[in-house]
Amino acid sequence: MANVTVTSSGNSVRVNFNDYGSSPNINTKYRSYCICDISEIEMAYDESHIHVVMRDAHEVRQWAITWDSTYSGDDYFIVDSVDTVAPTSQADLFDKLEALRG
Repeated sequence: MANVTVTSSGNSVRVNFNDYGSSPNINTKYRSYCICDISEIEMAYDESHIHVVMRDAHEVRQWAITWDSTYSGDDYFIVDSVDTVAPTSQADLFDKLEALRG
């Protein structure tokens, strides 16, 4: 399964949902956001996942994500890479996402 990839370019961030795109909650292959629309990045207390809140012109999008490629549940999206670099831990994924905001 191809998981989520995140790529930044200038003032935008492109989220490619790959195989998750067909889920009813996403229903899109990829989406582009202004970096300023990343409104919140939060590490779960038990470090099981990261909660990301994005704004767009229509609504607020909320996702729970993880770096753990062995995760097999339905609660989190697995992130394969941020700017082509695979995260090595949940904290590393958090740091990579936070770095997108500048």
